[in-house]
Amino acid sequence: MGPPLEKQLETTEKEFRDLREELEKELQSTALPLFEKAEVALDVLEMRDIAELKAMKTPQEQLKKIMATIAAVVYNVEVKTEADWRGKAGHSLVPDLKNFDRDAILVEENAQVKRLEEHCADEELSIQEMEKFKGPRIAKLLNTWIWAMREYAVVRKKIQPRMDKMRKLEAELVKLYEEKKELEKSKPTG
Repeated sequence: MGPPLEKQLETTEKEFRDLREELEKELQSTALPLFEKAEVALDVLEMRDIAELKAMKTPQEQLKKIMATIAAVVYNVEVKTEADWRGKAGHSLVPDLKNFDRDAILVEENAQVKRLEEHCADEELSIQEMEKFKGPRIAKLLNTWIWAMREYAVVRKKIQPRMDKMRKLEAELVKLYEEKKELEKSKPTG
């Protein structure tokens, strides 16, 4: 194995490690607090909250909007009537939110991200306005989850180019290690 391959391996490994550490720190400081907020909101939800939601004959406008956003983002359902989201307000709602594959779904400028943006642009659904909301607590808790997912989408968009670069570096490292392995196999043993 020649020195150029060793040097290339060393340089690529260092670049990969540095980038990975940088991304981990950024995710720890920005995305993790958002996930914790979302998790806390979901952990506080109880079955009685869901039962109350299902039993409501005329939910407040904010709650309708929140549930329409949940249906659109999590279940990819275009909500045209209240019945479209009511079917999603069942016992699987909390597990569905906890298991939401945000990395696969909240990708740059797709319909779900746009829906989150629209939701968060609505003044009456702002965190401050929802603090004053007098309706069922499920509305505030689900709104917190929505805002956390929107913030995550913003963070993800910001770091995506570096994540892509890290994947390329990782693929390059695999290739370099395979090259190194082949060179070592072809060396005469003596």
